[in-house]
Amino acid sequence: IVALFIALAHLNRDRSSLILFADSLLTYVPPMRGEAQLFRILKALLDDPSAHYRQTSLMMSFSDIEKQLQRASLCVVISDFLDDSFGYMKYLQALSHKHELSCLRVRDPLELKPPKSSLFTLQDLESRQIYYPSSGDQMSQGQDAWSSQMTSRGIFAMDMTTTACSLAVIKAMIQQKSLGSRRRLRVK
Repeated sequence: IVALFIALAHLNRDRSSLILFADSLLTYVPPMRGEAQLFRILKALLDDPSAHYRQTSLMMSFSDIEKQLQRASLCVVISDFLDDSFGYMKYLQALSHKHELSCLRVRDPLELKPPKSSLFTLQDLESRQIYYPSSGDQMSQGQDAWSSQMTSRGIFAMDMTTTACSLAVIKAMIQQKSLGSRRRLRVK
């Protein structure tokens, strides 16, 4: 999805930038135009994927991002938004006041509709904790509050699954943004 956004920016001759974060900023590629920038961002995305499996602190990351972005920008945050607290919401709202902000929440289809049998386990790649889910209700509990929080703060938000077509997600996002709608849209 990130590569498609960057390619669209390149085709429009817009500047593009990349910020990767976990508990702090991992990678920052400053905004520039051109084909060389496209390849710098793709290289940063492909470098050292093991560094991206650290514990995420959205609050610290959004605070750092706010300091890095000087000019008003289009910011697309792609995350699972799984954080122990909703404390990051005030930093996200501060970002939305200065920048045009869109949030894509990525979820695994097993989170949304787990198998009927409890004969499977899930492992959190950040904390390495293993979960033994007993029902789908418990797996998505608390995360449904996310969409209402985003909407109430006027932040554009979308859900997508890991199996969704990236092009369809971007197309749906552009359509919703052009309609001026700030409601949540789910793409499967």
